[in-house]
Amino acid sequence: MLALPEEMQRLGYATGLFGKYHLGDPSAKAPGWDHWVTMAAGHVRSFYDNRIFDNGEVYAQPGHSVDFFTDKALDWIGAQDGPCFA
Repeated sequence: MLALPEEMQRLGYATGLFGKYHLGDPSAKAPGWDHWVTMAAGHVRSFYDNRIFDNGEVYAQPGHSVDFFTDKALDWIGAQDGPCFA
């Protein structure tokens, strides 16, 4: 059985995860995701100053987490040439 992002990839969609991740190690990109931006803790401990995993790069989150993840998702969606699932 495929997970939803794997099925979306199979159907030709680019897939991106932006935000909290509670289904395993947030530092390791889960199957089916082409792009992966999440918090090192996997969830919100604070809306500010979180450590971020961004496709293998680790850095401090600038600003408020809602603004940060919204901007990341919109930038990624805008860069896609075909269908995408985020």
